Formats: sequence, C-alpha cells, structure tokens
Amino acid sequence: MTMSMWAGLATSTVAAALLVAAAQPGLAQNLKYKPISVKTPDGLTISAQEWGNPNGPEILLIHGFAQSHLSWMRQVDSDLAKEFRIITYDLRGHGNSDKPLNKAPYHDNKAWGDEVKAVMDAAGLKRPVLVGWSYAGRVISDYVTTHGPDKLAGINFVDASIKFFPEFVGENLKDMPNMTSEDLATNIAATRAFVHGCFEKQPTADDFETMLSFNMMVPPLVRANLGGRALDATDVMSKLKIPVVVTHGDKDRNSKLGTAEYTAETIPGAKLSVYRGRPRRMAADSGARPRPWRRVLRTLLRMRAHSVPGRSLMSDHRLAFTALTLLALSSLASAQTIAPTNSLPNPYRSIENWGQLPEGRVWGSTSAVAIDPDGTSVWVGERCGETRPPTQINPGAPFACAESKLDPILKFDPSGKLLKSFGAGVVVFPHGLFVDRDGNVWVTEPHPDFRSGRQVHRPVDAVQPAERYLYRQERCDLRGRLRIGVSLEES
Repeated sequence: MTMSMWAGLATSTVAAALLVAAAQPGLAQNLKYKPISVKTPDGLTISAQEWGNPNGPEILLIHGFAQSHLSWMRQVDSDLAKEFRIITYDLRGHGNSDKPLNKAPYHDNKAWGDEVKAVMDAAGLKRPVLVGWSYAGRVISDYVTTHGPDKLAGINFVDASIKFFPEFVGENLKDMPNMTSEDLATNIAATRAFVHGCFEKQPTADDFETMLSFNMMVPPLVRANLGGRALDATDVMSKLKIPVVVTHGDKDRNSKLGTAEYTAETIPGAKLSVYRGRPRRMAADSGARPRPWRRVLRTLLRMRAHSVPGRSLMSDHRLAFTALTLLALSSLASAQTIAPTNSLPNPYRSIENWGQLPEGRVWGSTSAVAIDPDGTSVWVGERCGETRPPTQINPGAPFACAESKLDPILKFDPSGKLLKSFGAGVVVFPHGLFVDRDGNVWVTEPHPDFRSGRQVHRPVDAVQPAERYLYRQERCDLRGRLRIGVSLEES
C-alpha cells in the first residue's frame, strides 16, 4: 500500500493512541461485563460488551484503527461506570469481531453505519452519546450519514476527523505502510514503531505488550483494506443540531490540531477542547483523577436526580453535553498528576449584556476580540448579526457582512459603550483580530469566495466615511481555504 493511500486513512485512524487502556496487567480479566452478540445486515458477527450502571445514561465507545474494546479499559474502570451504562465493541476486522479479508466490507460506508446501528439495537440503546476515537470519527460520520442523528444524545470526537486533509497528517505515520506487510517481522517492527510513536512518555512494558497484542490481532490485509476510503462528511455534519464536543491533544504526532479545529468550526455549536502538552496517548498515563472531574460527576448526579419523565429535549441535550464533557475529562485529563490550572480562584466576573450596539443592531458571532494598547478599551470583530458558519452558506450566496453597510470592527470602552467602528465594505467575516503596540488593528477572515478556490484580489485601500485606512492583503492556504490577512491602519 502506498503512503498516499495511508494518508487517506490517517487523519482519523491513528488510534494507537487510543491504545490506552489496559493500564494494569490483568485489568481486563478482572473487570466484569455482559457480552453482547451483534449481527450486522451484511452478515458479520460483532463482539460487544456492556459495562457500568445498567440504568445510567448511555455512552457508546468506538475505538480506532488496529485497536479493540480493550482501548477503553481505563474508562470502564473509572467513576464513569458508576453513573453511566457503557457499551464497547470491536470494529469489523478487529479484536474478536469477524475479519473478512476482501475489500468490500471495509469500503462500504453504509455498512459501517449499519454496524453502529446494529450494536445500538442489540444493546437496546435508546439515545446514547457516541464517543469516537481516531478512525471512529469516520465510523460516526458513516452512521450519521446513513441513519441520521435523531437517535443520538450527542457526539464526542476524540482526536478524530470528519474530513481528510493531507496537511494535517502527523509525522508518526511513516511506519503505517509496513503495517500491511505479510512479512511478519516487518509487520511487527512497523507496528511497534507506530505504537511507540503515539507516546511522548513511553508506557510500561506490560502496557506496551498488551497494546501490541491487540494491534497485531488485525490481519495485514484488513489493515490494507481500511486504507484509501474517502472521508468528507462536512455537509452532513454542518447540519447537526445535537451537542458535540471535539477533544484533541496539541502534541498529537498522528493527527494535527487543525483537523479538530475544522470539525469544531463545521458543526454548529460544537465545543473545541484542546489539551495542551498532550500527545495522542493522553489517556494512557497513570495517576489520580483530578477533583474537578469529580465535581462534574456530582453535578451530573444532581441533574439526574432532578430529572423527571417527560422532560424536554433540551434538558436531554444539556445532560448529554455534561456527559460529553465528563468523558473528555476522564479520557484526556484524568491522568494528570499536577494540580489543574482551574483549581485557583477565578479572578474574573461575568457581565451580562455588555457591549451596547446601535439601536436596531443585534450581536452575531464574535470570534475576534482584542484589548487596545490603552489597556482598557476592547476591540471586537462582529459578523453583522450572522451566527452561521461559512459551511452552512450556499456557494455564491451573500453572508455575514458581504452586503451589509454595518461596520464589523467595533471599539468599546470598559463599560461597553461603543467608541468607534469601521470596516464596512472591507471586512466580510472577521475571524481573528490583533492590535499591535502602535494601535494598528489586524484582522483575519475567510474570504467570501474561499469555497470556489479562486484567487480574489481586493482593493489596495478603502475609504471610510470619516477616516482612511490602508489595506494590505496577505494570503495563505489553510485547510483548502483562501485566508487573507488585513491590516487596517488609521492615517
């Protein structure tokens, strides 16, 4: 298999990171679970397991490329199991599930989606949170594309993706082509290197042996057949209306942070949670779980205790979102052995209804905020009342400030009084904002025509009603989008 074929798999596969979990020797043997036999519509037998509280909110954990349900042992052996009903399973071709050697079962997107549904049906799941690590981002995308999101309470993408970008493939994938070799020595050597490459701090010998063992249970031909499958679920994911958390380690050497940023930008209302200084093996560390995570557990318990039959769909979504956040904490932060930064007193206070817009104008999305050099004034990039991401706008259709006479760049005093504004006709969709020491305001935005891939030249200068600003354009390619840098300087 060529490296390019592996690259098509890589952004979401790399889940040796998800290798995590059999953290102590014999852990899996000592844990009690209920086996579930699943039959897929295309005739495969899938091995699934039930853990935890049979009456708790439902979580379905889906592992990644070359892994197994053992990847989740730390999660099912945590406080999660006291409150949640947890289902795990081995993907087709993995663990104890059937392993057909022909390509068709692995290149049929609907079959992957049907497999998830078959597990949900066999386990009797009514409205689970889906948690997908690595390659499971593809599997969840297949399920949502095939069956829709109506049966889901939420989704947690963990180091996973919904679209493949070659530029976000990490450097640890160089050994993956040899993982398909029929030569056993070559295959083992490549798999060992791949697993080691998923860790910044190497696991114990016992842990590594367990991880290598369930990696090697996936036949070379299955690994090869998993490659080369196209991935772009942007359209379906941009229409989701359920809670979504996107978690990613910024030190992941397999899948770069940009893939998580794209997912969070695409899915309306998605929460991006980046774990700084954490590689892909984040959850494999040992150590005590932090107190903030237990506080989240107690909050969830209170929510459950006060829930009543017939509660609204929104209350279900809030519960699901709490579950997602909880899972992210357990998977990515539970291993920290240092005091969390958020244990300190909060020096900030919330101010409701801050920022007074002119009469008749409403707030849109405001991803761009910066403090003026005076140390008190606040600059804000506001999208002329627009709240939708560009992915939800039809190509060629106006959006944000494209046909608006409103100024998108606003300056407020500390009390929220509007001091000045500019940028009408120049900035369409402010995304980032920076004010340098000289008071120059720098704005970045995705160009209105970025979806067409055309290079668009903008005016060199733009004249505002009372002030003149020098406009300088810089271009760079990021995730296939044409982004521009704007320098708006008072003259």
